Amino acid sequence: YLSRQAKLDRAISLIDQALAMQPEYSWALRRKGWMLEDHNRLPEAEAAFRRAVELTPANPAANFALSHVLRRQKNWREALGFDNKAIELNPRYVRALTGRALILYHMNHPGPALKDAEAVIAARPDWAEGYVRKARVLVRLGRGDEAHELLGALDERLGFNELLIYWRARL
Repeated sequence: YLSRQAKLDRAISLIDQALAMQPEYSWALRRKGWMLEDHNRLPEAEAAFRRAVELTPANPAANFALSHVLRRQKNWREALGFDNKAIELNPRYVRALTGRALILYHMNHPGPALKDAEAVIAARPDWAEGYVRKARVLVRLGRGDEAHELLGALDERLGFNELLIYWRARL
């Protein structure tokens, strides 16, 4: 599937065969969920991720995956619990931290969202996503000029970056 040698239905069939042999294979459930998420089959992806969390509740990747698909469905409150769990299990899980920043932004909690965005920037200073999260919160706080300065200052440091260009224009 990842190398485009099998289409989605064939890859899902192979994953389902593996799950028939080992129903508690959490990695296979997560892989199935990500494949389904890639094709916007979000309820099916959610079901796969829920089963993975059920089987391995202490797995931060399973919790993050479920949060991700819940975010895609704008189920902010429930997604927050799974990102919180992923971060509790692995405080350095930057993808979960940026996900939580987005959730808090959408739930209109700009202070905690800003704190998470700054933590993402500290953990991965060469990754545009943390800066975008922070800029969006700054705009919400009425600090748009500061947001534009923040993103504008990254051009030279990060080089051409489509995410930064998009959000600078949008903000």
